[in-house]
Amino acid sequence: MTRFWRSDWGADFFLEQTDPFETKIVLKPQSATQAGNLYPKRLQEVFLFCTVPVVLRNSTNSSLYGLIFGGHNRTGLCIAEDIFQKLFEKMG
Repeated sequence: MTRFWRSDWGADFFLEQTDPFETKIVLKPQSATQAGNLYPKRLQEVFLFCTVPVVLRNSTNSSLYGLIFGGHNRTGLCIAEDIFQKLFEKMG
């Protein structure tokens, strides 16, 4: 994670909260949606062209993973968006 993100990646994925008695700090993980929004932001720092994430789900509608394309070429972005559009149509 440190190689892709940076050394302080934990601060992005965990929120610091104090317990009810304010005696210690508890690290609370962010929701999957909040964490998922961090990846496109990071990819846009590295690549010029990125797609909107596509969340792929299983037969019980549980999220499996987010599919994101990042590249340095506008043509690659167009191709990826066409593929993602076909995935949307196929998933219904």
